Amino acid sequence: MSLREKASAAYGIINRRAHMDEGRFEGLRDEVAYTLGLDNSGEMAITVMVTSFIAIAIIIAIGVVILSSVQTAMPAVNESSPYYALQGTIEASTVSGYGLVAIVLVIVAAAAIMYAVRSIIQ
Repeated sequence: MSLREKASAAYGIINRRAHMDEGRFEGLRDEVAYTLGLDNSGEMAITVMVTSFIAIAIIIAIGVVILSSVQTAMPAVNESSPYYALQGTIEASTVSGYGLVAIVLVIVAAAAIMYAVRSIIQ
């Protein structure tokens, strides 16, 4: 909505409310928010995305410390045991899989940027 359209809509609200006999201020806030498009839905979505980004980053950072502690606390399996290769495979798969989780941060950041650009254009 352009500035001229907003001014015209505001004038319409003022004119309509000025000619009312009573209850001029009842529901004024909702009418202004609806007419001028002042809802905070766009800001809320960006806030949620930024909060999600921070939460995911914290979870990943804490997860690295936890996985490292678990790996050092695990007893070493004897090389002659059939489970020796399995333990190595599980550790390697967990490390490589956890490395892919960091890509989620990039996806959340890209989604927030695309949403912000889209809301600026509209």
